[in-house]
Amino acid sequence: KEKSNLLFKSKIFILPTFYKPEAFPLSIIESMRAKCYIITTKHNYLPKIVNEDNGSLIMPKNINSIYNSLNKISNDNKKLRLKSNYNQELAKKKYSEENYLNSLAKIFNIYL
Repeated sequence: KEKSNLLFKSKIFILPTFYKPEAFPLSIIESMRAKCYIITTKHNYLPKIVNEDNGSLIMPKNINSIYNSLNKISNDNKKLRLKSNYNQELAKKKYSEENYLNSLAKIFNIYL
């Protein structure tokens, strides 16, 4: 509950990961649902979740890239608001519990 409250009070979520097996971090989906703009690294599958429609991709292990991305979005409230709203709607539609359970059901039906 604390994490959820913190995310809903935030406007920007930054995940500068370069963790080798990083795939599809739940923290990004939770942040999108909380209406956060996403800044994450251009690493593994992350560009399939985050793109110019809902955030920005930075280079791994590059502090200047984080600073530049954060500075750019912090100075454009309209863009921040539009992309944050987009994230919340996308998370509701694409990453809902119902969609997740339907996807699992399809997988199990294939292998049963």
